[in-house]
Amino acid sequence: MKEESDGLIFRVDVVLNFELEREILGFGECMKVLAPRSLASRIQKRLVESAKQYETD
Repeated sequence: MKEESDGLIFRVDVVLNFELEREILGFGECMKVLAPRSLASRIQKRLVESAKQYETD
């Protein structure tokens, strides 16, 4: 674990799956995935799609 001025960085070895994504998304704006890039991109895409639900026409 590495402590930064704006939070903590830690490494977890896991299997990439829907349940992991759901857990990460549960932290909302309090978490940022740094790696692997494929997971970070999937989380970003899901958050963008989620935010679209709140756009007004």
